[in-house]
Amino acid sequence: LHLGEIDVVIYNASTRTRGPITELNPEDVRQALEVSAFGGFLVIQQAARRMTPRGLGAILLTGASASVKGFALSAGFAMASLPCAASRKVLRANWDRRESTLPTS
Repeated sequence: LHLGEIDVVIYNASTRTRGPITELNPEDVRQALEVSAFGGFLVIQQAARRMTPRGLGAILLTGASASVKGFALSAGFAMASLPCAASRKVLRANWDRRESTLPTS
């Protein structure tokens, strides 16, 4: 089954890892980081590989405000959300650079 080209990708995956940082299960935090950070990277990479040759598309990444505000008992969740914010900036910078090197004619 072929549904056509990818025009929009939305990545909104996360896991809830809450509690005092001194009592968080390291494996729960690892899983949260893998889902949010590494999973986000994989989605971005595969979407960009399909969108870049066509010169269009949108990749939307969500991230929790906990990643920049530091809510109580949210260390694991916040640490996992922060890479999505960084990925948005890196993705935008790479897209802008790619566009600036395209021929204008």
